[in-house]
Amino acid sequence: MLQKPNLLKCIHILFLFLGSLCIFSGFALSGYYAGQIQDNLYAIPLHIFLGVLGFYLALILHELGHAFFGRISGYKTVALGLGKWNLVYSQTGTHFKKKLLHKDVAAQYIGVKENRETGRDILMLSGGIIVHLTLIICYLILGSLNQSWTWFLPQICLNAGLFLLNLNPNGITDGAKIVELASYPEHKEYLYLELDHAAQVFLENQEVNLADFTKDSPLERGSIAQTAYLNHTEGLIVHGEIEEAQCRLETVVHFTENTVIRMLSRTLLLLAYLLQDKTQQARDLAQTKDLKKMFQQPQSQFQIIKAYYEISVLNDSKSAQKSLEKAKQSWQFSHFLKDEKDYYQKLFDTVKSQIQPGEKSEIKA
Repeated sequence: MLQKPNLLKCIHILFLFLGSLCIFSGFALSGYYAGQIQDNLYAIPLHIFLGVLGFYLALILHELGHAFFGRISGYKTVALGLGKWNLVYSQTGTHFKKKLLHKDVAAQYIGVKENRETGRDILMLSGGIIVHLTLIICYLILGSLNQSWTWFLPQICLNAGLFLLNLNPNGITDGAKIVELASYPEHKEYLYLELDHAAQVFLENQEVNLADFTKDSPLERGSIAQTAYLNHTEGLIVHGEIEEAQCRLETVVHFTENTVIRMLSRTLLLLAYLLQDKTQQARDLAQTKDLKKMFQQPQSQFQIIKAYYEISVLNDSKSAQKSLEKAKQSWQFSHFLKDEKDYYQKLFDTVKSQIQPGEKSEIKA
């Protein structure tokens, strides 16, 4: 399927449309049934609250599905997250930590493969999808037994939507990763690197670097392989190999069908242009929809790159100052290892000195 990008794009649009329609229908039905309640006024907000609670319960159970099937597949759970809040399991105990996610990600599971001789990686990735399918079946049975669909039908629609969105074979979804591993089993090594990197970010291990979790890999189809390619390219920028990084990023921007990978690639490409004083290329790139979307992300590295562009190309110190303020506010919640943190701290200081010469940075790690 990965070898047929046009087919993949059509299936992606179909799954995205049907999944979104199911979720919209679920919330619409929940509101409709709430409007039919005539017992008392308190029952209406309670019904809506329980409907929303059921949706968030499905998200939590999705991640627990990854954890359960990951456990029987040889994975050790490191973090379970809903929104910005994550339950992190470390040697010192269990802690709640705040980490910023991409705006399109509602929840996440991070686990590391302890026994890499065993397979079953697809089973771990399928955990959330299995949960939604199980919930749909359970709600169908319970609705039939109770002869009432007031609460169960909206939940069936919501879980059907989540099932379809996660089964989508394109993007950064579970379905996309399942299709990739089924097509390219050797990409499991990149998956392990990606999860090891994410685990150290959530454990906030400042004794390791991004370079410890990158591998110079060929540019291939699939989000797992392209994430590995992109991480290695970011490592090149961090360590000063800007020209090589630029060539790699220009290649991946034209190669990838993955919107998230393309947005991340263009963000790093903008940084590469700025570092080489390629003002016109930077100006043209910053006008794309991908960059405008990425600049809405709160993570520190994106806001610092945005500030660098605003002061270097637009000469807009006021906007650059605002971007740096956002970067400072989200600094401790962003995804940094040691070399990344040092690099973006220096870049922050550079931009700050251009805005207000002589003023020291106020970022606190």
